[in-house]
Amino acid sequence: MPGAVERRHCEIDEKLLEQLSSYDHEKAYRRLSRKRLIGTTQWFLDHSDFKAWFTEKCFPSLWCSGKIGSGKTMIATAVVETAKYRNSEAPAPTVFFFCENEQHGALHASYILSSFVKQLCEFQHATSKPCPGDLIRSREITKFFGPKRIEPDFEDIQDIFISSFYQVPNTTYILDGLDTLDKEDSERLLRVFQSLFCGPRSPHGSRILLLSREQIPGFIDIATAMPAIRQISTSCNVMRDIEVYIETRITDKMMLKRLTDDRQLLDEIKRILLLESSGMFLWVYLQLEILWDTCVTDAEIQSALRDLPKDLEETYRRVVKRINFQDSRALKVLKWVSFAARPLHIEELKEAVAFGVQDTLWDAGKIPRAEFVIGCCVNLVVVDPTDNCVRFAHPSVKQYLEKDEKS
Repeated sequence: MPGAVERRHCEIDEKLLEQLSSYDHEKAYRRLSRKRLIGTTQWFLDHSDFKAWFTEKCFPSLWCSGKIGSGKTMIATAVVETAKYRNSEAPAPTVFFFCENEQHGALHASYILSSFVKQLCEFQHATSKPCPGDLIRSREITKFFGPKRIEPDFEDIQDIFISSFYQVPNTTYILDGLDTLDKEDSERLLRVFQSLFCGPRSPHGSRILLLSREQIPGFIDIATAMPAIRQISTSCNVMRDIEVYIETRITDKMMLKRLTDDRQLLDEIKRILLLESSGMFLWVYLQLEILWDTCVTDAEIQSALRDLPKDLEETYRRVVKRINFQDSRALKVLKWVSFAARPLHIEELKEAVAFGVQDTLWDAGKIPRAEFVIGCCVNLVVVDPTDNCVRFAHPSVKQYLEKDEKS
C-alpha cells in the first residue's frame, strides 16, 4: 500500500508540474548550445567579474550586455553548462530561461517565473524525499495548478516564486533575452529580481545572470533598476571569438562551394569582415551568406567588400530587396515562420506553402522542394539541424520585418 500511495503522489506531482509550465528549458538549452563553436565564450568564463560572481560569490547579480547578434545567447548556454556540471559536494540547482520569439504570446513575466518555479520544484522533487514542505505539494501551487485550479495573475505567480526562492537556496538563475519582453513585463521582472538580489534580505547563496542589450524596452536601465549589479559588456571582448567564427564558417562554406581560388582574397574577406563586424556575429553571418549567394567572380567579391552594409538594418534592407515577392510563396514562408503557434518542421512548412484556402484536394505535385522554401527568403530563414524546424536566422529578423511593415 505505501508503494501505491507513493506512486499516486508521483502521478499528482507530474500533473502539477505539467500545469505549472509548458516551457521545455532543457530542450531549448540543448538546441541552442549546439550552435556554440568550440573555443568561443571562454573569455566570459575567464572574466574576473564572472569568477567573482560564480565561484567566489562576491556579489549576487551580474549583467552581460551587448548588441544584437553579439553572442549573448551562446554565453548564456556556456554559463548554464558550467553551472550544471560544476563540482560541488552538495547539489545545487541551475534555473534558466531563453526568451525567444517562437514563444509568441506566452512570452510574459508570468510565463518566465512559472518556469522558474517548475524548475525549482523539479530539483527539490529529484533530490529529496517527499515531505510536507515540498514545493510541488504546497497549498499555493495546488490552489492555482491543481485539479480545481484558479487562474493565477502575475502577483500570484510572483508570490509563489518568492516563496520558492527562499526554500531552495544556492540556486544559479540565468535569464537570456530580457530585452525581447515588452516594457511592462521587463519592469515586473526587474522589480522581483531587485527585491530578491538587491534588497535587505539575503539571497542565501543564490545569484542571477541577466543577458540583454544595453537598453531594453521603455529605455529601462538595468544598472539603475538593480543597484550594485556588475556588468560585463561583449563589445570589447568578443573579437577573438568572431575571428574564430569567421575562420570556421568560411572553411565550412568552402567545402560546399568554392567562392574563390585566390587565398589572398579569402584572407582579405576574413580581415575586412572582422574589422567591420562591430562585435556582431549576426552581421558577419549575413555578409558571408550574401557573398556566397551573389558573387561568382573575384571582381564581384572585391566590389561587395567595398560596399558592405554599415549595420544590421541596412543588411536586412538589402536582403529583403533580393526577395522575389512576385512569387507569393516567399511571403507565405515569412508569414508562417513569423506567426505559426510553434516552429514548423520543414515538411510541414512545405505543405503550408503549397496549399491555400482555395485548395480542396491534396496534390503532392504542388509541394515545393525544401531548398526552394528556404532559399526564396534569401538567408532570413534557416532549417535548424537539431529538429529540422524552420526559424528566422535571428529573432531580430522578425522585429525588422514588423518594423518595416509599419513604416
